[in-house]
Amino acid sequence: MAWIDGVLADILCERHERTAGLDNCVKRVKWTMQMSANKHRCRYVKTKAEAHRYPV
Repeated sequence: MAWIDGVLADILCERHERTAGLDNCVKRVKWTMQMSANKHRCRYVKTKAEAHRYPV
């Protein structure tokens, strides 16, 4: 079967939903990611975020 459309890595990646803490950080077992402010939003406290883990 031939591959038609889309990026295969985006389809095969793992998706994890997390909630940002009071310090705008999303934590997982081995890593912590801080979301920085932008012109539309200055805080991400208690915001749902989806982290993608791509296959190597």
